[in-house]
Amino acid sequence: MSNGIYAIHERCDRSKRHPTYGELSALLQSESRYLSKLFVVTDALDEYSHVDDAAPKLLIEIQKLQPSLHLLVTS
Repeated sequence: MSNGIYAIHERCDRSKRHPTYGELSALLQSESRYLSKLFVVTDALDEYSHVDDAAPKLLIEIQKLQPSLHLLVTS
């Protein structure tokens, strides 16, 4: 794990909370820069619809990971 992952874990553990959407988004962008290829598998995207705009937000974040992205989405 990178320092970014450890840092978010420590902050969340100390304050007894889950990471925010912004923290996870920034971490995903940061970590993906170190990879020449990135494979993302997202299963049951249709079941993610109970949270307002969650599926579109997730797909937007995943699209930011191009051009090294290889994506499989199922529903």
